This record gives sequence, C-alpha cells and structure tokens, in this order.
Amino acid sequence: MKCFDLHHTLKNTKIKYCWIPGHVGIPGNENEVKAAKNSNATRETFVPLIDALQAVKFSQHRIWQRIWYGQTINKLYYIQPSIQRFGNLATGKHDDSLTRLRVGHTFLTHRQLLCSDPAPICNMCNLILTIKHILCTCKNFYSQRQAHFGAHIVDLIEILGANPSVNVFSK
Repeated sequence: MKCFDLHHTLKNTKIKYCWIPGHVGIPGNENEVKAAKNSNATRETFVPLIDALQAVKFSQHRIWQRIWYGQTINKLYYIQPSIQRFGNLATGKHDDSLTRLRVGHTFLTHRQLLCSDPAPICNMCNLILTIKHILCTCKNFYSQRQAHFGAHIVDLIEILGANPSVNVFSK
C-alpha cells in the first residue's frame, strides 16, 4: 500500500520501472541474503485478500473524490459534492426521473439535442430553460414551486439532493 500511495503521490513525476536481478552471482551478497532469510526480523506477513482489496478500494475512493472536487462547474456536483451514492427510490421510474432531474437532462430542457433545434428559452425570463431555472428561480413557475415545495425551498439540494422532496413526483 505504501508503494501504491507513493505512486499516486508522484503521479506527475515520470517513473521508470525496471527489473533488477537479486544478489545472484555477486560474491558476498549471497551470504547477506542467507543471513537475512535466517533472521527473525524479516518474516513475511500475510495480508488477507479482503483486507488488501478494501485498502485499494479506499485509496481509489480518495483519488476519485479528489477528482470530483475539481468538477465544481458540473451540474451534479452542486447537488452531490461527494461521490457517495444516492439511495435508490422505491420505484424504478421515480429513480430514473430523479436521476434525469439531478443531471438536468430532460426532454423539455434537452430536446434540442435530439431535434437539432436551438436551446429552449424561458418566455418570461428570456433565459435558457434549465431544471435549476424551473425549480428554483423562474418567476413564471413560482406558484407551482410554492404549492409543491413551499415558499422556503429555493435550492436544488433541498429538492433533489440525498433526501429529495416528497413532492418531486406529485402532480
């Protein structure tokens, strides 16, 4: 694990790995090897596979989280600044809909990608129509927001975050 961590610490440094034969054929060194094998200080320690895998998984998780911290412009990063999983909802349809809302890809907001049309514009605000605009800022949808989420909620994290609003799927 120390080698693995060191390798990632030095990722911007060019490292060249090469195999160097052991002490074979070098006078005096063979005696050293025998002495080292006979000493009590150099015992091979056994690490269970599950422990090794857990250590690698933990290290990889830290690396991915560092990368994710650099994605601050990403729409999903705003809702989920950690790479921890969201919990699954009871129904697959709701889970799919919530995922689409979280990443901001719905037919209403991204239809232009399928139909080669210009991006949709909000009639009232004259801004590009996005999920954040609809759920948080547009004056045109204020009464619907207030009815579904209450006047106090104006943040995507509260509406779509780890514990999404119960009214996201109500009609």
